[in-house]
Amino acid sequence: MKNSPFEDLDLPPEFISLVGATILSHAIQKNYETSELAHCTNKHQKMMLVILQHPRRMGELAKLLNMLPSSVTAIADVLEDLRFVSRERDPNDRRAWIVTLTDEGADMRQKLIAEASMRFRELTNLNADEIQELARLLTKTTDNISVAGFPNEALE
Repeated sequence: MKNSPFEDLDLPPEFISLVGATILSHAIQKNYETSELAHCTNKHQKMMLVILQHPRRMGELAKLLNMLPSSVTAIADVLEDLRFVSRERDPNDRRAWIVTLTDEGADMRQKLIAEASMRFRELTNLNADEIQELARLLTKTTDNISVAGFPNEALE
């Protein structure tokens, strides 16, 4: 690792990977605070917008976001007030709600994805092949963690 703060330390790649993932996460969060879209929604609301590529039931959103259903309801309330989502009863189960992006929500989703992609490329300075490989490895990691179950039940 050329010019790495870890190059003179005898650390296992697992530890270096953990530190790298933490640094990347913090850098992205700090970088996003300067975004022109930062004022629109918080990180949980942004994540809900991004995963709502197609309509989803509230319970499915809670599972995907690893959050309590009540927290997902609060997020959906805010996004509905912002006119980014709408909710309707599931015709197959009238007890359940389905959340759908509005046109404004779909536009915001596209802006969030475009800006996140641009900022990620600028921040990491990775080329397209490296980004693809990192995405593959992180998807595998996420899938393995999801199968095994998150360490804590639901996040707030």
